[in-house]
Amino acid sequence: MNKILFITESYTTAIRLVPVYLEALKRPDVEPIMFTSSPPEGGLKTLFSRYSISTMDGGQLLSPEDKKTLSAWQAEYSVAYAAELGKYKGDEFNYMGVPLLARYGGYFLNWNLNKLVFMYLFDKLAERHRPDLVMVAYDSGGSKKQYVTRAKELGIKTLHVQYSFYPQKKQFDRKWINSDYYCLWGEAHLKPFINEEEKRKNAFFTGNPTFDLFPVERLAGRGELGIRPEDRVFLVGIAQMYDLERFVREIVDYRDGHQAYFIIKLHPDYHDKVTEASALMKDLDLKYRIIGTEIEPYKLLSVADYLVTFDQDTLWLESYYYGVKPILMTSGRDRPELAFDFLEGSTIILRHFRELNHLSTIEKEINPLDVEEARRLLFFRADHRASPRVLDVAQGLISGN
Repeated sequence: MNKILFITESYTTAIRLVPVYLEALKRPDVEPIMFTSSPPEGGLKTLFSRYSISTMDGGQLLSPEDKKTLSAWQAEYSVAYAAELGKYKGDEFNYMGVPLLARYGGYFLNWNLNKLVFMYLFDKLAERHRPDLVMVAYDSGGSKKQYVTRAKELGIKTLHVQYSFYPQKKQFDRKWINSDYYCLWGEAHLKPFINEEEKRKNAFFTGNPTFDLFPVERLAGRGELGIRPEDRVFLVGIAQMYDLERFVREIVDYRDGHQAYFIIKLHPDYHDKVTEASALMKDLDLKYRIIGTEIEPYKLLSVADYLVTFDQDTLWLESYYYGVKPILMTSGRDRPELAFDFLEGSTIILRHFRELNHLSTIEKEINPLDVEEARRLLFFRADHRASPRVLDVAQGLISGN
């Protein structure tokens, strides 16, 4: 029996792992365990409920005796930390004149106390379930970095499933990947995602497992959402509320609003802002719907004609998989440098929403061959079968094949 421990803390990482977890449930030789440090809340709780996934959290692992032991360790460490801190005057370590120990000493202490909790939790997890492999979708910081670090110390294999994209032309030095092995969406992500040449030998191209749950069902999906087949559907991704404010200011200049349907998709972190968003949009003469976390963004992608985004984000790249035409809104005069060179010529770039009035003309400049090549480089096999490939990789690592 292959025991695979899935660890996640947020919707954005869980949506990558849930399809693999569900695939694991179908295999008689796999026992999947889903773990979160704290009880799931918000979008994460909704996601687990939607797919009837049972989870274990840190509170369920610790007995009263465990909590006493952990508290004693933290107290002991706090005393030792204070003693070490007392050896310095406070100004020995500074950055641009700011004394780091004096300013951030308490933060460093809490950081390390949390590390103790995560290490202790993982030891309890390993003791109870004895996993053969730990699978995460983020391990560059926070609790998941500590879990992965401890798993490696205990000789447990670790596998990282890509959850986001790392821009080719931006440096993300703090985003070091700490797992032993990696499942990536496609070949374009290898160098931006993994900094070290040696680690790249441990990467597998599997595609994005999230898409397995959301096949393209354009007409049926529109019917479910009350959208007419003939509507021109714009999915507008809102990562910050000021993006929505800009949309409201500028869309009044769009003359073909009655032939369009706008789906306003709020970022999972803003799932509780639907009422605020509704107040912002109440005077617009448009057909629209505001979505929090009640409908997955990928189901919305499957019914959209266009994705409107204000930044080169993950959903922007994922639109290529669904054949949705991406529109990148920029605020500067200069054309933005795209994260990947091969995306040039495949994304519509607008400076103001009034330009939607000329969209039919503008989109003729997009080369369908460039779009198809971008899709090929971004995503290994657009077949909605990435989850079995990720699970095959995991089981192969466990068996040593």
